Amino acid sequence: MIRKRVSYRTGIVPAIGIVENKPKPYNFRGKPSVLGDPRRWEFPLEGTGEFDISGQFYVPSTTEVDKPIKEGFFRRRVSEAVGFFSHAFGGSTQLLGFGNYRLGNKNVAEPVAIIQFSTTSETWMRYDLAIRRWIKKKKNSWDQKALTFVINGKMYFL
Repeated sequence: MIRKRVSYRTGIVPAIGIVENKPKPYNFRGKPSVLGDPRRWEFPLEGTGEFDISGQFYVPSTTEVDKPIKEGFFRRRVSEAVGFFSHAFGGSTQLLGFGNYRLGNKNVAEPVAIIQFSTTSETWMRYDLAIRRWIKKKKNSWDQKALTFVINGKMYFL
């Protein structure tokens, strides 16, 4: 039986051609990597919880419908939202985006921050009313007609 050497790094067999490109079994420090072994990609992993609730909160960069606020005020809003959701659910992810909508005959476009989180049903039930109160409070203090909140893919305007 003839064995041919395959370069694991390039996936090339000398003088024959390309072989299936497999993920490297080692991480960047040269140690065995869990991600490099497809057998380890099965979920759920031992010791991890299951988060059945996922949500997003949109932080606007305007006031009074379409008046832009200063960048420092926008950053403060984002910081407040990140702090609130991180405290409630143990962490969050912040994304920057651009939102637009129609209000009457006017088209409003603005930069937004999207705060994402995941949690369990039990934790969600513990914080549900506090979240609603916090969003209504921010709607008034940020002078908004409504704030956008998404839970498990359903969008609500509070």
